[in-house]
Amino acid sequence: MPPSGTDFFVNVRILNKESIVEDKVRERLGRNPFTRAAERIANDFVSVDEVARKVGERMAEHMPGELRGQGIGARCRLRFQRGPLLVLSVGVVSADLARLAEVGALPGVVACLPQCFEFLPGSLHRRLYATALKRLAGVLISRVTARATSDLEASGVCAEVTALSLAEETEFLLSEIESIDNEAKAKSRPQRRRAVQDLGGRRCCKGAEAPGARGAAQPCQQPARREAA
Repeated sequence: MPPSGTDFFVNVRILNKESIVEDKVRERLGRNPFTRAAERIANDFVSVDEVARKVGERMAEHMPGELRGQGIGARCRLRFQRGPLLVLSVGVVSADLARLAEVGALPGVVACLPQCFEFLPGSLHRRLYATALKRLAGVLISRVTARATSDLEASGVCAEVTALSLAEETEFLLSEIESIDNEAKAKSRPQRRRAVQDLGGRRCCKGAEAPGARGAAQPCQQPARREAA
């Protein structure tokens, strides 16, 4: 279980869902006369939720390995997804503090704390180590936005990336959800209006009768009565 205070969140808002889907179609079909039609069909059937979920799952899978290469042990998972927005939680669980201090990712004083006080009882030593990890999490928050944005661009994903602490995440997330809901409502209004207009047009066409389409009603013809001879 990682120390408390070492978690932070990476918020990613996908901006180019259509081009992501089109790139996948071209990867499979290549460029031919049918590719453009296939791209349009795929974008109609593949939702932005599906694209964002796939991007989030891929990031959650690869981010721990990238951090491990920097001497940082971390766990990462997809915690939330709605429309183009996905949220990853990242928790720092271990770190090579000496290595991080060497590359300037962590102040030397902070990195030395656990080593300098190894003679302390285990509980106090763990507390010092947790302090160093919390400081490291704060450093990562300031660096992961640019790194994640660059990695996504390299894979063809244009996105807004925002890394935040737990204290900042709630307000940010609520604001983003409200924005997404408002955008969805704005897009649905024209669609509903067109649907109503189409329905009204069909009713009018059904009720209208072309001139002469039906003949005038003819009175019933009574058979002529024979007169008695």
